Amino acid sequence: MNYIPEEQYNEIKKVLPVFRVDLVARMDGTVLLCKRLNEPLKGMWCFPGSRLQKNESMKDAVTRIAMSELGISVSMVRVAGFYNLVLSTVHTPVLIVAVKPLSIEIRLDEQHSEYRFADKSMITKMALCTYVRDVIHETTGLLHISGKTYKEEKSR
Repeated sequence: MNYIPEEQYNEIKKVLPVFRVDLVARMDGTVLLCKRLNEPLKGMWCFPGSRLQKNESMKDAVTRIAMSELGISVSMVRVAGFYNLVLSTVHTPVLIVAVKPLSIEIRLDEQHSEYRFADKSMITKMALCTYVRDVIHETTGLLHISGKTYKEEKSR
């Protein structure tokens, strides 16, 4: 895969949205969350996800993200939603895809420090941005929230 040099990519992000795919993996009343090591949203619990690559199908993106970020295979359940996330460094339209993990032997990539299959009681205590809280509520019913503010938030 050819990647755009970092300096050029940062210039592109200033003028164009970066489309991404996030995975919502549910299992036995829990949802999989990963703690980010990188900006944006460093130190916050988020869904595994990545940019959609040129000429990549949604199914291929889901497979690539699950394998590269989590080291597991998943099956696609459904497209669960679309969100328009605006951060200070990037405008990110996000396609949310509900997936079923085919293994729980997670091997995180270098973008995350830890992961949890979090239940309702854990989720309410975790550092989540509003976007992630909304997605959990709307796709899993594990959390009740109100309001939709998708602006950058700092880790707590």
